[in-house]
Amino acid sequence: MAIFTTLRDGFNGTSIDTALWDVSTSGGVTVTQNDQLIVTPVNSASQAYGAVTSDNTYDLTNSLLKVKVVQTISSSPSAETYLKLKNTAGTEFFLMSQSGTRLYMTEFYGGSFYTNFTTYSPTTHLWWQISHATPYVYWETSADGVNWTVRGIADEGHFNITALKAELGAGTNASVVGLTTGLFDSVNINTYTKSASGTLVFSGGATRKLKAYRSASGTLTFSGNVLGIQRQDPSRIEEKRYLYKVYDTSNTFLGVWDDVVSDPSWSEELNSAGSSMSVTLARNSDSRVVDFSTMLDETGAIINDENSNTILTSTESRNKVGAGSDLDHNYRVDLYVYYGEEAAILDENSLYILDENGEQIIGTTGSPNGVRRFTGFVSEINIQYGNSETTQVQLMSYGFDLDQYPVMSGANTTVAFNSYDPSNIVKGGMDLFIAQSSNTFTTYTAATIDLTGTVVSYTFKSNTYLELIKKSVELAPTGWYWHVDLGTNEVVFRQKASTPHHYFYLGKHIQSLNLRSYIGDVVNDVIFTGGGDPALYNRYTATPAANTRRGLKRLSDNRVTLDASAQILSEGEINDNNKVQYRSTVTILDKTYDIESIKVGEVVAFRNFGNYVDSVTMQIVAFNYTPDAITLQLDTLPDNTNKRLEDLRRSLKLQENETVPVAP
Repeated sequence: MAIFTTLRDGFNGTSIDTALWDVSTSGGVTVTQNDQLIVTPVNSASQAYGAVTSDNTYDLTNSLLKVKVVQTISSSPSAETYLKLKNTAGTEFFLMSQSGTRLYMTEFYGGSFYTNFTTYSPTTHLWWQISHATPYVYWETSADGVNWTVRGIADEGHFNITALKAELGAGTNASVVGLTTGLFDSVNINTYTKSASGTLVFSGGATRKLKAYRSASGTLTFSGNVLGIQRQDPSRIEEKRYLYKVYDTSNTFLGVWDDVVSDPSWSEELNSAGSSMSVTLARNSDSRVVDFSTMLDETGAIINDENSNTILTSTESRNKVGAGSDLDHNYRVDLYVYYGEEAAILDENSLYILDENGEQIIGTTGSPNGVRRFTGFVSEINIQYGNSETTQVQLMSYGFDLDQYPVMSGANTTVAFNSYDPSNIVKGGMDLFIAQSSNTFTTYTAATIDLTGTVVSYTFKSNTYLELIKKSVELAPTGWYWHVDLGTNEVVFRQKASTPHHYFYLGKHIQSLNLRSYIGDVVNDVIFTGGGDPALYNRYTATPAANTRRGLKRLSDNRVTLDASAQILSEGEINDNNKVQYRSTVTILDKTYDIESIKVGEVVAFRNFGNYVDSVTMQIVAFNYTPDAITLQLDTLPDNTNKRLEDLRRSLKLQENETVPVAP
């Protein structure tokens, strides 16, 4: 039996497709078509409904049916606009309906109704969808037909979902004035949002103008409801592949490691310069690699055999570890992951969709051409002999170098940044670091460092560039964070996003979740001691937030001499900590979510819990990556552990650094 996604209708033209739909009406309601499905209700004291029902039955298993509900007939509770997936007898069904001010999600089986609802919004709930992904059925809505929110969920086993009919309709069960027509459109046809620019050419010479970008995936619709689908490429990457590219200290490409016997795994943390990764190779220092070259005579001419084939000879045999090999200390290793596919996008007739130059438009899913996820240098080589003769290699990310160079302007190790945006302190510091350092790859771009819109002053004395970035995030307003992206080697300095980057659904994406709330670290009273003569000494207080207690924190930094800088640091502590905090660990499986898209510092939210958890947003402060899953450490605050440790170390060095001269 065909699955539900094969039922497609853009309701083009003025005639309902009777090969797809049966029309039923009562009480004088009419059902017509004019580039949309139109249900025209009537003001009747008795039931008056109009609907179309699919001629055929369809299988909902791991499939879906979605429709654009352009307009409902009324906001009266006596009126209803609906989407229904039902068995042939109509005795069991999934129903999505608007009535009054509510959008209802209903399941009917065993003679009973099971319903929940949300407040209806014609813009937020423009698209309706009922879908299945083992072992659940979902009711979902979308404002754009692309990004979906789950509104209801049910177990799949309540009744048979392999032979259902679709029904679209509207009507009243009592007298209602002020009725409007019910308008439906685009059954299982997406809104085209991500594809080619210019004029697109279809079969028969028809053209459509479309402005967007040259990449897309999934089912596409152009103006006029022309349908585009993406055919799977036979050469698509079914499983992730990893590639380790190796470069020597002169950045000369040496090749790839073809004897890796371990899965890639590493951790990333917020407000951190990076981490390390362990790689196991099936080799040791006795392993040999043989190099071949053409055989030459004494004059340098190539020697051929009787068939004029070149004769090769073994010219040397070298070790696979150490000098002359592709494994030595300080070599650079880039780890790439390959997954997904690129394929030409086709229309509903399986013809290529072309741009104005007659070129095929390519859609991309994942990263079939590879994306770099980790880069670092060989910091340790541990050769194993015995039953298991392998070599353990430790790769250290290049953010390590930020703590190996002092902040310097010329020969001076005292560098002042007066009246600077903290973000510009980071940029200025990175410019000095890049000019000063060698054989390191840590950098930044204008897109990775955002401006805070504030102004501070600070003087660095015998500090490293890592300390400069840490201090800059302290001087920034509340909610700012930083890290070094382990794939791009770029310093990221941004404010915590106000809206989530990722939504994880219970029963769909989440393998496990632990959620903890606490008020032990609440701060609403800060005493700040700074430098200057007389010494800066201020106090900042706020009313304890609901369900919290008084919390005192003392801050001290002799290098802070301005009230404005002290206020930013103190109020940042209060704004971050004067609330109930949440902390969580959640594991997301690769088979249910594109874990390569998850970055440290991004914001996540949850759905389908049906309680306060659905309203909590948290930031990714750390994660552990493996090919099969990613385990996220989430917090309502950025991880301040490194910052607190740095405060302790800095307090011990304040007097030591306070009196150092301008240059060594």
